[in-house]
Amino acid sequence: MFMMSNAVAQSAQPIISYNFGNHAAERVTTAFRLSLRVALLCGTIVTVSIFFLSGGIVGLFIPVDSEAGLLAVHGLPIFSFCAIFFALNIAYIGYYQSMGKAARAMTYTLLRGVILLIPLFFLLPSLSPEWGMWAAIPASELGTFLIILTCKFMTR
Repeated sequence: MFMMSNAVAQSAQPIISYNFGNHAAERVTTAFRLSLRVALLCGTIVTVSIFFLSGGIVGLFIPVDSEAGLLAVHGLPIFSFCAIFFALNIAYIGYYQSMGKAARAMTYTLLRGVILLIPLFFLLPSLSPEWGMWAAIPASELGTFLIILTCKFMTR
């Protein structure tokens, strides 16, 4: 998922950056919207695949009927929802990097990977020992995505 999302963001970056430098706002918008659509498509495919194929994925590495295998088979569907928001977050972070807004891109990177994630790793398992750890990364990605959208629409 990381490699696909990075590929989408890095493919859009030079196009967005070049057109931003040439003051071609419409082309910047078109390229960015395309990167968001591709990120959403890739994230959705990965989410659906992991959600429905968790047993097969786990079986590639450990016996599905083992204690760890059963834990993973039940946890992966929860974890799978991070793929959609991860892909969108990476697309937005790449967009802000392309626009010369490195501080904003770094803030969102730190939000998703540290600022929200670490507290969620402590909070969610205490709320639900069964699924809390699996939900920390998707919750961090979703929280970051909501913050990105909020900031985007507040700065219009």
